[in-house]
Amino acid sequence: MIETPDTTESSSDEEIKRIGQNNSGNNGEEGDRENRDESSSSDDDDEEEMENAEAINELDPGSREIQVEFEARTPEACDYHGILRLLKKYFGPNTCVNLSTLADYIINQRNVGSVVTQSRANEDDDDDEEDETFEGLDNEVYGLLTVIRLDKSQPLAKSIIDHVVTNTKKSGDCIAKVADLFNKPGVSIGFVISERIINIPPQISVPLYESLYAEIAKAKAKNYPFDFTHYMILSRMLFSNNAGESSFNAGPNVIHVNAEEEVITEEADLVVETEIPAEQILKAYDINGKGEYDGQTKIMVFNGAKVESVILPKIKNAFPL
Repeated sequence: MIETPDTTESSSDEEIKRIGQNNSGNNGEEGDRENRDESSSSDDDDEEEMENAEAINELDPGSREIQVEFEARTPEACDYHGILRLLKKYFGPNTCVNLSTLADYIINQRNVGSVVTQSRANEDDDDDEEDETFEGLDNEVYGLLTVIRLDKSQPLAKSIIDHVVTNTKKSGDCIAKVADLFNKPGVSIGFVISERIINIPPQISVPLYESLYAEIAKAKAKNYPFDFTHYMILSRMLFSNNAGESSFNAGPNVIHVNAEEEVITEEADLVVETEIPAEQILKAYDINGKGEYDGQTKIMVFNGAKVESVILPKIKNAFPL
């Protein structure tokens, strides 16, 4: 469970604590006067403290950081619409994948995968500020991490493969590398779907990925078909048009939509560009930089043997909890 920082209110609390602190008294008449005025001074301090507390409550909610807790759990039927919204962002409007069928598949695949929702541990608390911050997102799914077995004999998996191949960049040997991977004997690919709203802290990726691969290991132990030799991810990134560098080269002007995927890229065995329009990425994440930013999607493939020994430790090191 991840908690977002609440730095603004803590500084205000310190200010309130300073109000009402008594200055050290003097001896003699001045000390007697302080004692005589103690009652009225205390009343004044209480009044000032109440006024400051009211001022804090009247602050524009957008000017403060609200503490919100998220939790990951197994997808349920009630998550269908939330999952579908995230899939539409991930695959885009022109995909050949039946996203409704995929949402149902993810829910029914109960052994592997998680959704991120707002924690209900404190649901009895009266926190109107939290409700305003996430207005319209009640019972919403804020994130999704799961894996789909790309078995070409299954129509849903075949449509995902078609989506990847269709959108692979046609120049160079990109398309040949991707096609060869799908046709290579002995290769079993798990297609990782990682999508969440853009302002969730990347630290949440640590328990999500740990849970995902632990669930995959348990499924393998039960002889379920999750024995993947490789994993594939569609990774989205934003970059500045003023970078003066190739959009595909990572650098200080490149932002990965899912920050942990920059770490995964370093261990990828295959990274190729796609022809997914930049406008699709910018629209999906409500990026309006008046031409200052552009977007790109890349296909990353990494060896399953690297997960436990390399990739998970690097993600944990990059985003400590």
